[in-house]
Amino acid sequence: MIALLGDWPFSGFETEESLVKAYIPESKDSDVLAQALRQLSERFGLTIEAETIPDINWNARWEESYKPVEIDDFLRISAPFHPEVEGFAHEIVLIPEMSFGTGHHETTYLMSTYLRDYSPFGKTCFDFGTGTGVLAILAKMLGAGHTIASDIDERCVSSTKENSSRNGVELEEIFQGTEDNLPEGPLDLILANINRSVLVKTIPSLANRLTDHGELWLSGILDTDLAMIDEVANTSSLVRVEQRQKGKWLACRYAPKNTT
Repeated sequence: MIALLGDWPFSGFETEESLVKAYIPESKDSDVLAQALRQLSERFGLTIEAETIPDINWNARWEESYKPVEIDDFLRISAPFHPEVEGFAHEIVLIPEMSFGTGHHETTYLMSTYLRDYSPFGKTCFDFGTGTGVLAILAKMLGAGHTIASDIDERCVSSTKENSSRNGVELEEIFQGTEDNLPEGPLDLILANINRSVLVKTIPSLANRLTDHGELWLSGILDTDLAMIDEVANTSSLVRVEQRQKGKWLACRYAPKNTT
């Protein structure tokens, strides 16, 4: 359901067993969106309710529920108010806020394991849809070369700049952008942890920016989306070389066909 709602301008999601909470600015509410939600409810037999959230201290609310993310002994993603814990090869400290990419989602977890297992050392990297900058920051910590991060949301760009500075990492470029203003390349490694609709539109352009031996790593993909993503990748002269799954979410590595 989150993947389906990802095509609309929601700013964040929460899940509680069989409940999905989707947050959207009041200014974005419209008859078109209401009609789309009604169609989803009829299609899947859902009950949909709407309420206006009062202006409260969101930082305090986040601190109450925000837990560190731990990936084996490789990576810990924490907040400034968490106590320090030893035993992790890397730690990224983030300000918890309603931006995608705090590491709690399965897709960020999967992409982090790719960076662990396939070193970005010395590679030119581009994190498309960077969110809070987690993947770009981790790539740089692991020795990546020239690293670029972009996001469509100005708040995410500001968050990435703050988080990279907080973690002592210098990203060469951080900018607000979409599929219409991608960096020229060539790039050794492109990370795209975004929703399916954006991936489908952008894969051809991203593929064109890879070096001959570069790779495109994609996530934000449900297992039911894989055939569609494979088809777009194949028409862009890419082939899937690996996939990983956590829950119903996938992360996939793609490489140019002539190098596999």
